[in-house]
Amino acid sequence: MKNNAKVCVSCVGDTHIPENEFTIKYESAVVFGTAKEVSDENEKTNALRLLCLRYTYKPSGRFKRDFGHG
Repeated sequence: MKNNAKVCVSCVGDTHIPENEFTIKYESAVVFGTAKEVSDENEKTNALRLLCLRYTYKPSGRFKRDFGHG
């Protein structure tokens, strides 16, 4: 990251292979941005909590205990 902080993240969601077709149907997203190192422990924990809240369907008991949510 010190030499080049540019990042590209791609994610693939639901996929489906239709019968009798030579294709794959899928949902996807591609994001471009800039990364930076986070050294503050509270900021790291909060960032992880926010990511988990955004992408976890239903937080588990451990999630609630570790991140104080729910």
